[in-house]
Amino acid sequence: MQEGWGSQVLQLPLTGTYAVLIDPVDQLTGNVTVTVAEELVVPISINGPTVPLNFNRAGQNARLTFSGTLGQRINLGVSGITLGNPCCTPVGASAIYQPDGTALLVSTGFMQGGWGSAVLQLPVTGTYEITIDPALTYTGNVTVTLSEELAVPISINGAPVPFIFNRPGQDARLTFSGTAGQRVTLGLSGITIGSPCCAPVGSAAIYNPDGTPLLSPTSFLGEGWGSPVLVLPETGQYAITIDPGLGNMTVTLSEEWVVPISIDGAVLPLNFARAGQNARLTFDGTVGHRVSLGIKDITVGNVCCGNVASVAILKPDGTALLSSQGLQPNIGLGTALLDLPLTGTYAITIDPAKAFTGNITAALSAELTSPIAINGAAVPLDFTRAGRNARLSFTGTVGQLVSVGVTDVTLTSGCCSNAGTVGINKPDGTALLSPTNFTSGFGSATFVLPETGSYTIPVDPAGMNTGNATVLVSEDVAAPITINGPTVPVALNRVGQNASLTFNGTLGAQVTVRITGNPFGTITVRVIKPDGTTLVSHNGFAASFNLPQQTLPMNGVYRINIDPSTWVIFGTVTVGLTTP
Repeated sequence: MQEGWGSQVLQLPLTGTYAVLIDPVDQLTGNVTVTVAEELVVPISINGPTVPLNFNRAGQNARLTFSGTLGQRINLGVSGITLGNPCCTPVGASAIYQPDGTALLVSTGFMQGGWGSAVLQLPVTGTYEITIDPALTYTGNVTVTLSEELAVPISINGAPVPFIFNRPGQDARLTFSGTAGQRVTLGLSGITIGSPCCAPVGSAAIYNPDGTPLLSPTSFLGEGWGSPVLVLPETGQYAITIDPGLGNMTVTLSEEWVVPISIDGAVLPLNFARAGQNARLTFDGTVGHRVSLGIKDITVGNVCCGNVASVAILKPDGTALLSSQGLQPNIGLGTALLDLPLTGTYAITIDPAKAFTGNITAALSAELTSPIAINGAAVPLDFTRAGRNARLSFTGTVGQLVSVGVTDVTLTSGCCSNAGTVGINKPDGTALLSPTNFTSGFGSATFVLPETGSYTIPVDPAGMNTGNATVLVSEDVAAPITINGPTVPVALNRVGQNASLTFNGTLGAQVTVRITGNPFGTITVRVIKPDGTTLVSHNGFAASFNLPQQTLPMNGVYRINIDPSTWVIFGTVTVGLTTP
């Protein structure tokens, strides 16, 4: 091939004159340079100095010999490579042969960026050979390092173990004693290997006493890593293996942190001081209870880099009541209401991302429930527990026109743009008003109650918002109005209250709705047809304005709905209805 070629190592069988035959393919013509080189043979020792090799003759190979002892666990590292091209195909291959000539490591290609072998356990005592075979006719330099695996003990909940990986290709093995049923996590922190934000810089695994994987080899980045919770299947000696690049890291092995939390009990501060450690908060729940979880005061990770942990809630049977949710410091977490389906012990799991450490405060709360009456007193709600939700119930009659108002809002937190959501649920639990954001206050549109029964108003503060809010539910101010009759003054003095004026209309009649004395700023004026659909909707902000002239499409009772956009201004607006 035009890119060149180098033979494998050939052992001369006798002394004498040899001939090299060059046979161009077909009728090809051109030039060829032939180099015959003796194999580079140098000694290398386990944990000894690195061995630099200079391949300055095309096709030259190298053989490095070392003495090894039965049971030793070694790594081969190849670095400082200037052979070939740094970004394409393998630039060479390496192998290791046992004293009897069979392969301990079969020939394995390496790139110019370097390479480290897996851990190899020596099967016999004797002299071993490492071969380095540059690809094609590449020339350049290679540095070879032969190291014994770093073997150190580590203990569950014991001191973190620091490592300095300063020998290319060297791996580590940490052994620990575990008991069947223990729940542990592995954390890797303080990593100075490679780049913190790009490709993986190493891999980690955990092996059971019988050698099978408890955690299969898993890549990690330079920013740190924490394993999921692992349940030890048997009592015995386990092994953690770390296969890194060059640099430093600290390994931490922790038992899952199990602490009790109770519904409406004390707010629980959690200090995740060990890299990779997870927490499991257990609580007793009863079927039918409605609870929510709030998390705030988060110092785990970086406030501006997205999710810093994940949170889930497991039912007594281990299945998910709340699937894993991301946790962001500036937003925190306030879950929706969760209906407990079983009586038993539930678990909240908190898993910091990467190797993040820091603090979290958790609160588990029962739903606030309270009656509220249409046109009755405003109901104040105390959301001083992060994540707490409320549900207000009222009795309504089919055909009633009602709206919800929210005022006196002091809910605050981080960077959330809304304070919370409010909705209305029908007696069958379906939404009459889907959850709708509110900030400093809120007034809903008018809703026609579709049936007689018990309705609910769910209020859910956003994220970890805490504070207070007051809720009102009001029937529309109702009055008749006639075409070309007297104007009708409408007084609105409840937060979120709207008005509905009814008139009899005839097919083909032309009418104009006229607004004067508007004290509210922007208001929405709608004309609702007898079938409940909207004929026209208009937003006006002037003190006086008219709706576009309308031709009535059917006979029947029409409704003019007045809906102020503000919930803090009370006053009286005058409505007129005329033919053109």
